[in-house]
Amino acid sequence: MIVVQFAGFSRSGKTEVCLRLAEHAAREGRLAYVKSHHAGLERPGSNTERMAQHAALRLLGGSDGMLRLGGRPTLAELLEEAQRAECDVVIVEGFKHTAGLKTWLRRDAKDVPPEGVVDVALDLTGTQALEMLPQELWSIAPRRTV
Repeated sequence: MIVVQFAGFSRSGKTEVCLRLAEHAAREGRLAYVKSHHAGLERPGSNTERMAQHAALRLLGGSDGMLRLGGRPTLAELLEEAQRAECDVVIVEGFKHTAGLKTWLRRDAKDVPPEGVVDVALDLTGTQALEMLPQELWSIAPRRTV
């Protein structure tokens, strides 16, 4: 299972980048979308809702309409659930403090990862990422195999 992760602060473009990649990533096989838990983010018409519609499996630790896992699940637990569901590709949004290769999306050039964020393999502004064609970003985004 291929895992591609995007992390950054609010309003850095994470969801929009994930949304852009979803259709391309789904060509690789069954797609799962994993997002850090934040209540109420699944507003009608939001980018998060649009992104979730592309995924065969959506894992969000608690928002309505998503698969619920007890408490606040770890990224490892959510990835295990995606593996059990036989997903081939997982797009992860958030989980900035969790170990694992990730792309850090900045709002601007001064926006650096906070202390404790590890395994940043690619650092872009959200605008830079959105200017790339989906297949171009897919080809350079760091990934790990689980």
